[in-house]
Amino acid sequence: MNFYLPSTMAAGETMLTVSGNANITDSTVNVGIAGGSSPLQVGNTVNLINATGSLTGDPANPTSNGTGMQGVTLKYEFDIEKNNDQLLAILRKIGANERAKALLEGFLAGLALVNQGADGVAGQGMKNAVGAVEDSDFGVFGLLSGGQSRYKTGSHVDMSSLTLLEGVAWGNDLSPGRLTLGAFFEYGNGSYDTFNSFANAASVEGDGDAKYFGGGILGRLDFTGDAEGRFYAEASSRAGSLNNEYQSGDLRDSQGRQAGYTAKSAYYGFHLGGGHIWNLSEKTRKVIYFSF
Repeated sequence: MNFYLPSTMAAGETMLTVSGNANITDSTVNVGIAGGSSPLQVGNTVNLINATGSLTGDPANPTSNGTGMQGVTLKYEFDIEKNNDQLLAILRKIGANERAKALLEGFLAGLALVNQGADGVAGQGMKNAVGAVEDSDFGVFGLLSGGQSRYKTGSHVDMSSLTLLEGVAWGNDLSPGRLTLGAFFEYGNGSYDTFNSFANAASVEGDGDAKYFGGGILGRLDFTGDAEGRFYAEASSRAGSLNNEYQSGDLRDSQGRQAGYTAKSAYYGFHLGGGHIWNLSEKTRKVIYFSF
């Protein structure tokens, strides 16, 4: 017998009233919370069955715990007791469901995708912007990258992704050196699979899709050097919106509905960097680079 307590059910209320006699011999009793909240507190009692005649027989689990779920994040433990013509559920403990950690994997996947875009801006995107105006005042630059990645999160996230960067750049020679400024828009799309294992619970697998869209600015100053090399400094700033959809068929509430969410959030970031380029030969250079 599976009892799904309404989210509005309070202590002392009755779930099922039987007109006459009820026989519960050898029945297995489970209790869940139907909904995203419950006013019940530890020690509260609800009447699962109230027989106006007689309640005969004993359930198969009169002294064991009936375990109920509120959504997929809270676990309720009930003691099942028979008291005269009533079958009672006494709330003994409320705790977090350890398997709910799997929900975080979707957010981490979205963060990983945004960070891939950040690496593109501060890395090859910056180089392409400088190269676009190396011999002219204006130019366009871009970057397209993709691949498959695995992120260790205690468990892991596998992601297939594609990121795009497009922008315009302006260059000018100043007294300290060559200045490059650029503005760009960016887009990223990725699909991912998550896996979480637990010591005392079944593993949870999930999957989802994430995408972001935004824009930013970048700049770099290549200081005037000599035959041996030169110093440079650079910076970028970016902002946009991240959309993420996650679902897991392994993580379900008391009514069998799978867990899932759709999330939308803003992102922003910046980086500062600098380094030195040594000209080892006409075709070979050595670079030491620092950034944060």
